[in-house]
Parts: sequence; structure tokens; C-alpha cells
Amino acid sequence: MVVEFYLADRFGGAFRRSLDAGKRDGSIREDAAPDDFRQFTAALRRPAPERTQPMPAVLLHDLDAPPRRYRRDLHLIVDEVERSPLAWSSQAYDAAGGNEMTEVLVTGGSGYIGSWCTLALLNAGYSVRTTVRDLSRETQVREMLRRGGAEPGDQLRVVRADLSSDDGWAQAVAGVDGVLHVASPTLTQAPKSDDEMVRPAIDGTLRVLRAARAAGVRRVVLTSAIGAIAYGHAPRDTPFTEQDWTDVDADGIQPYQKSKTLAERAAWDFVRDGGLELATVNPTGVLGPVLGSDYSPSLTAINRMLDGTMPALLPFATGYVDVRDVAALHLLALVEPAAAGERFIATSGRSLWMRDVAGILRERLGERAAKVPTKEMPLWAAKGLAKVNPQLRQLRAALGRDLAASSAKAERLLGFKPRPIEDTIAETAESLLALHH
Repeated sequence: MVVEFYLADRFGGAFRRSLDAGKRDGSIREDAAPDDFRQFTAALRRPAPERTQPMPAVLLHDLDAPPRRYRRDLHLIVDEVERSPLAWSSQAYDAAGGNEMTEVLVTGGSGYIGSWCTLALLNAGYSVRTTVRDLSRETQVREMLRRGGAEPGDQLRVVRADLSSDDGWAQAVAGVDGVLHVASPTLTQAPKSDDEMVRPAIDGTLRVLRAARAAGVRRVVLTSAIGAIAYGHAPRDTPFTEQDWTDVDADGIQPYQKSKTLAERAAWDFVRDGGLELATVNPTGVLGPVLGSDYSPSLTAINRMLDGTMPALLPFATGYVDVRDVAALHLLALVEPAAAGERFIATSGRSLWMRDVAGILRERLGERAAKVPTKEMPLWAAKGLAKVNPQLRQLRAALGRDLAASSAKAERLLGFKPRPIEDTIAETAESLLALHH
């Protein structure tokens, strides 16, 4: 029983719950052979067909002195478990004092980040309530989760609530233990003024926070963005950190960056009065597998590279992060005591110029990346185009800049361990090619 006790001691309640479930459904065998160690790492990420949550195979027989290669494999397993809270949110479980926070609300469950947060919570054993603007989207939400490997059944409730109205929010938060506020107001066309995006973002955030506090929710995790941190600054050689705030009055700041900055500031102002804990997650460019056609602008750029509709690469650099790691960080921010009152940047490794991203695509995909552009647009041309192209206008302040950021704080305080971004870029491309072909 060496392995069982070692892992149980290291990872606590969530491991023990999964272990018991595995014994009951037969997926964990007491007569497992030592060679089964080789299957552990893959099993950690792959849910069994009859189960909605990932379950590792575990050796239960006596291994007082396992051979060296088994010790090595055990270390690989431990590293995988610790690195991937998406599959094993046991750090989160134990941080909650082992009291099994039972139900969490995710706003915007049909969105890219929201759907992965929902999936992460389900995989960690939580019941989830998620909001959509129109209940007709429940089928879509469940289909996206199914593509992610989950069949939540009644472990998931979909409720109607719109950030533009008070209707439904009291019911949405009633009885939940925590809230991941991921949803953002959406516009069908470019705003005619900053207020068209800024005001709904602030009002929607405060609407959720007021409802959460009134319902006695302990903590809300707000999905902010690197757009609330890295814009409006003079050029610098050091990465941005959580101490930095976007200067909304600087030249070139677009409504999206302004809305994210002012909505997050409004949230911090709101919780100063007490009664509610807040943490924020500020992702850089979000990549990763798609669960449906609703995905991030960063993925749209990857898709345009792959299908040949991007004629040249834009001259700017930023950080990127896997959506699964963004979801994992939301869970850690929700339950870790050290997360209360803190901002956390979500990014993986060094920042990348678009030419770097293109190079990774060509290296990993070979002939399937034949349409990925090889030439970078001159800076003067990109700036000129950004004046007239609404999509490029959002990047105007970033052109010619390296917006490097650091996730050292999340790594230090919460044990955040993002996966290598090169692997994420390759998986992103594979997922997009599968979706569109």
C-alpha cells in the first residue's frame, strides 16, 4: 500500500475520494501489476468511459522497495498531478479545509474560458451552476462539456442571467459556495464610444458582486485580463507584474482594455467595504483546445494563420497561456487562503512574437502549416492599417512592443504550473484543424 498512502498523504481528500470511487467502479484493481505504472500519466488525463471525472490507476499492493524505474515513474506521476489541477484539484480541495465546497457558480458558461472553468470544476468533483443569457444555449453548453470528456448530468445546472439586468442573479447565486465571474458583456459591432463597452463591463461586474455578497458567498474570482495591466506604459525591459495597472488615459488605449481595467478597479473598490473576498485572474493571450465555435481572439489569429487568410504577421509580442491552465488557476484562486485579495497573471514562459508562433506551427505541423505566413508586416504599415481596420485597432498600442508578463506570483503563492506553451500552440492548431475540416 506504499503508493496509495504516499499519494493520499501528499494530495489529501480529493485523492481519497477518487480512490474510493475507483475501487467501487472497478477501474482501480487491487491486483495491478507494477508495470501498470507506465499507464499512470496518461490515465491522469483520460476519463474512463463510465465516469465523468478523470481517475488515475493506482497500485494497491505492497511495494516496499520498488525498482528504480518505478520510483522514477512515480515521480513523473506526482509531477503530473501537481502540475495539472484541472485533472486533480486536490490542492483546492485541501485548501478549502476538506469541507467539500459543494457548488460553484460560473458566469458565462457558454464562453471559451467559462466552459473550461466549468469542466475543471466538474472534474474536481464540484457541482456547478452556470449562467447563459438564453436558456436555449443549454444544449450547446452540455455538448461543449461532452467534447471535453464530461457527462455532468444533474451535477450541472444551467440558469438564465444577463449582465445587463438584475433579473435572475439572486437566484443564480443562492446557495452556492463560490463564484467564478468569467462572463463579459459582448457587442455585435465595434463600439461608437468607449462607454458602450466600459459601462456595461463595470455594471455587470458590480451586479454579480452585489448578488454574491447578499447571498453570503465567501469568495468571487473575477476573470480580468492582461489588458488591465500591460497597456499605456513606456517601453520597458522587465516583465509586467500584478503591481502594474493599465493607464486608461494613455494614447491608443482601446475600449476593451479600458473596460477590463475599470471593471476590475470597480470590483476592488466594492470589496473594500468587506463581506466578500475577491481574487482576480489576468490571462495573457489564451490558447488551447476548442470545445466549440466560441473561442478567444488569440485562437482566431491562429486559425487565420492556418487557413491562409492572414497575409503577414503583425509585429508585436505578448505572453500566451493554455486555457486549461487558466481554468486551473481560477480553481486555485477560489479556494487557496493565500489568494484572497490578490491579482494573478496567467501566462506560460517567455513572451512570443507572432513570428515565433508561426515558427512553432510550421515546426510542429509540417505540411499542414503550409499556409502559415512567413513574412512580418513592417511596423509602419501595421500602424497605418490599425487606424482604419477595426480588428487591428484593438492592437494599436501593442504594435512594435513586447508585452512580456510574469506568472511568478501565482507560481509562488498557489503552486501554479502552466504547461509549455509550445505544446499548447500545437494542440490549439490540431483542435482548430479538426473543428474546421
